Amino acid sequence: MFKSSSFSFVVILSVIVASIFLISLPSKDLKQKKDKNSDKIAYKSTAVTTTLWSDNFENSCTENCLATTWNGWTLIDNDGGTSGSNPNVWYISSTEDGLSPSSCGSSSSSGDESLHISYSSGSGGDIQAIFNETAASNATFRTIVSPTISTVGNTNITLKFDFIAFGSAACADDRAQLRLSADGGATWPVAYQYCLTSVCCGACNGYSAGQWTLYTLALPAAFNNNPNIKIGFNWRNNGNGSGTDPSVAIDDIRLEVATDYSITTTSGAVVITDNTNTGETINVSENSGNIRFAVAGKTYDIDGGGVTAFNTTPADIALSGKTSITINAAGGNDIVNIGVFSTALPSLTVNGGTGDDNINLNGNIAFTTNNNLDLDLQNDDATPGTDAVSLATNAQIILSGTGTATLKMSKNLTVNSGGILRTANGALVVEANQQTTATTGDFIGVNVSGGTIEATGSGNVTVKGIGGN
Repeated sequence: MFKSSSFSFVVILSVIVASIFLISLPSKDLKQKKDKNSDKIAYKSTAVTTTLWSDNFENSCTENCLATTWNGWTLIDNDGGTSGSNPNVWYISSTEDGLSPSSCGSSSSSGDESLHISYSSGSGGDIQAIFNETAASNATFRTIVSPTISTVGNTNITLKFDFIAFGSAACADDRAQLRLSADGGATWPVAYQYCLTSVCCGACNGYSAGQWTLYTLALPAAFNNNPNIKIGFNWRNNGNGSGTDPSVAIDDIRLEVATDYSITTTSGAVVITDNTNTGETINVSENSGNIRFAVAGKTYDIDGGGVTAFNTTPADIALSGKTSITINAAGGNDIVNIGVFSTALPSLTVNGGTGDDNINLNGNIAFTTNNNLDLDLQNDDATPGTDAVSLATNAQIILSGTGTATLKMSKNLTVNSGGILRTANGALVVEANQQTTATTGDFIGVNVSGGTIEATGSGNVTVKGIGGN
């Protein structure tokens, strides 16, 4: 049913509404070619990562600060050999500045501290990322170890850090090594040991600075969902009198995990975004005054915080004070199920992105005065896919004041028995299968089966539909 006080039929079904009048929808849609939808792309998804743990070694030290005085880092001596009486030392200071990748190593030019190996206090102290290899007394076999790190609830973790490292060619007798422990430092398996070598700004001949390089490692499965991870950096020089600077320096170490869904609440605008561009079912409901999002088998973060599995804890955001809600389903064939809300909603937008999307309005929703419903699935991408919208039996979608409702899809709209789509003084626009190349198949473009599409005030109602036959 359509309610209107005046109406006209043109090539499409067009209903201009001033107050209330009742007409019936024809049993079949009008079959007519329509103008190309000219809406522009509204949304694209990009990959997002969240940092689980990081250390940038910012201790404000200019020189000679032992690494073991910082942030829970500890030392294992005589690791893989026996250190001499005057070994090299792990420091954290700006004698070797922590610089961005491709930069040449330098001392105290930026005040950005790094973790590095340098001379012992008896040999000149913390000079830069260089090492003393004069005699056997300088032999060094030392591993600096992070505090315990937890990755509980997270998988597919990536370790990243910036570094310079040399010592000798091909990681031979003098070298730096990344080491990982999955059991809190009880063991450091050879399988989790990785040699570190960067290039130099010039020939690596002991006179050229090291060139900062980004190191990236996808952590083995043993480090997924693990409460007892430790990261170590081992330095060895064997004291044979032959070695080549630089030694090793590390900065900006972090563990990152790809976040399937990002949720932001900036300035009261709730936005949930699928970062994976894969098809899934997004369930949206109300839980004690919160809007709840749940996507089976996926993870999320809220405002860049920790990553959480939807299966463990659905994402709840308080509706109080929120100004809008946007759901970016992105790529893939998605189903968005929106349930009953007893709390009035602010403006709601669903962007389907690419793929074939189905939006199901499964229960009563009232919007706060003058707020809008935007289910325009035709402006999400240049090729938005085959999309459909459905109002469940007895589901009432009610907008008030000047709030508008826009529903555009490349296939069909179904309003089941008892379903109501209603505005008051705001425009109500339904366009089904109006794109240049019509969707084919056995369906009715706008199927109001015992339901109602109406405006109860001065809002204009426009309904356009092409069936699939």
